[in-house]
Amino acid sequence: MIRLFHRAAFWLCLFVLFAEGLSAWLSPYGEIPSATEAIRNPSMTRGWPEYTAGPRRPRRDLVVLVTHSQGVGRESAESSLIYPARVRQELSGRADFESYACGGLRTAELESLLVQAMGRGARLVLLAISPSNLDPPEHLSLRYPGTDAPLLAFELMNLPLSRHTLSFRHTSGSDRLVLAARSHSALLRSRTAIEDALTGEVPQVYAPMAFGRWVSPVERLDALEHSGSAYWQPPDAALLAFRQEQSEKGRSVRSYSAQDFQTRLQTLRDLSEAVRGLADRSGTLVLLVFSPFDPSRISPETRPLLERFFIEASAVLNDNQLEYVDFHSLLPASRFLTAGHLDETGHELFAAAMGEAINHALR
Repeated sequence: MIRLFHRAAFWLCLFVLFAEGLSAWLSPYGEIPSATEAIRNPSMTRGWPEYTAGPRRPRRDLVVLVTHSQGVGRESAESSLIYPARVRQELSGRADFESYACGGLRTAELESLLVQAMGRGARLVLLAISPSNLDPPEHLSLRYPGTDAPLLAFELMNLPLSRHTLSFRHTSGSDRLVLAARSHSALLRSRTAIEDALTGEVPQVYAPMAFGRWVSPVERLDALEHSGSAYWQPPDAALLAFRQEQSEKGRSVRSYSAQDFQTRLQTLRDLSEAVRGLADRSGTLVLLVFSPFDPSRISPETRPLLERFFIEASAVLNDNQLEYVDFHSLLPASRFLTAGHLDETGHELFAAAMGEAINHALR
């Protein structure tokens, strides 16, 4: 009986090892270019461990940008025109630059990408965020985001820092085990890839066929057939014109309550304290940037609350001795296509401001 058990265990282990190797060989994530090659993750929601693990050049300072969809610049068909690409070009003679821009950036993703940048030995990390990226306590868990960026928190080189993050503390022990297993198993990650392909819940193709919405599974398959790629395809001129037209027709106005701002302010307070600790432990410079947005998209009754938020946020960041720059009102409404997405001139102006902030931080 014991011999039978040992034999079964042997074959089971052999099968798991074979399945693990096959999953690693067939993994779609290996095709994703790294941030040293590309300026935005073409898969958008997946492949963050691969995208952020490119080779480092010796004796070169590394500057990393962690930000939301404004840095993805999905409205720009030419990636060289978005502001991260412009910043990279400006820094090319002095430092390497990588952009970890994640659409709909959640606090847990921000911290995971931050510790990855620190683990890679970045000299400076820019956290370009807006109040909407500061989640309430119930959404701070590493299991909350829909991307695989939180898997970075469980990379062996990152764990010493990850355990001091705000999101790690809000993640249950069982969820930590699940994420750790996924982080180190191609077999477990392959299940996610298969579910993505079959259900379309988290698209492998980021190719919006109309303004501001995700494509259906049928449209996604059609896009795959015509693009010849499993990754995001830049929009054509007609789609860009359509987006602009829709943007001008219906300028959605957002309203927020005082309680909502207080909740986000508390998250900023806890987050800045955690980031300060991470910076001290890693020796990395961290600069928090409040990114620009269109004030005309905020309801009149919300604007005083928003301005109050930034006043109080400044005090919070000063208390935690975290360096920051406030660019939330840097650009006029005419430079926005949506509440936070920029037109070409907006990207150019923001890149110039970010370049100055980086030069000042690296002095």
